[in-house]
Amino acid sequence: MFPAGEWLPGTVWIRSVGNRELYIENFQSILEYSDRIVRLQAKYDQLCIEGRQLQIRYYNREEMKICGRIHCIRFERCGRE
Repeated sequence: MFPAGEWLPGTVWIRSVGNRELYIENFQSILEYSDRIVRLQAKYDQLCIEGRQLQIRYYNREEMKICGRIHCIRFERCGRE
């Protein structure tokens, strides 16, 4: 466990505004994108956001904003223990 205010380098940061907006920092690339799923590659995991009417409103090398009806946020380990 990391004390409050500390984190593991390479960790994805997610902030949500209810189930309508996500702000995601520290991702590496967009693997899949449709109005029902956004799959991102991070350093240690893949991040899968599922919902309806999903839109990437903006993104750059550091962060992105996803809007829509967000139903599920899931981390997938991709073959690592």
